[in-house]
Amino acid sequence: MKNVRFIWRGLWVLAILLWASFQAFAGTTGKIRGKVVDATTGEPLPGVNVMVTSIWRGNVEKKSDLGIGAATSANGEFIILHVPPGIYSLKASMIGYTPEIRRKVIVNVDRTSFVDFRLKPTVISVGKSLVVEAKRDAIQLDVSGTENFVTQKDYKETPFANRVADVLALQAGVEGNIIEGEIKIRGGDA
Repeated sequence: MKNVRFIWRGLWVLAILLWASFQAFAGTTGKIRGKVVDATTGEPLPGVNVMVTSIWRGNVEKKSDLGIGAATSANGEFIILHVPPGIYSLKASMIGYTPEIRRKVIVNVDRTSFVDFRLKPTVISVGKSLVVEAKRDAIQLDVSGTENFVTQKDYKETPFANRVADVLALQAGVEGNIIEGEIKIRGGDA
């Protein structure tokens, strides 16, 4: 009889320990998952920013300072992890599309909330003309070999240069008869 009581007490202790360990490892956050597509074509939109913008306290919406969000993948899907339980507003935005807001998204502990967006294309108006100027870096870090550029200024300043072939013949690593079209650059084939 004592052995049966001992076994029952052991089972109760084991059950309490298991329950306590599950409580210790229980989650404290949830996640938000969804997809963003183009409203006109239904195609997924990669690179859309989906941010938690505000939190709801009762019926009052307050700006969120969580600073959490995600960008959509190549197939338009996103997952925002480690979202504290609560009620939130989400904003999906991308250049060339009208931003869309979903209000009162409920997030529960250890649960996934699903939110999808359908963004409408929009025309971006700058208002003024836009001029883009680019300058070439003296050293390009993504080039493994050397390059040499001949500019219009170089052509004009080269003495006795009546043709582009004359300037090309003066460059390092160029040899052969340019007029006959048999040139070799850095020892390569004609």
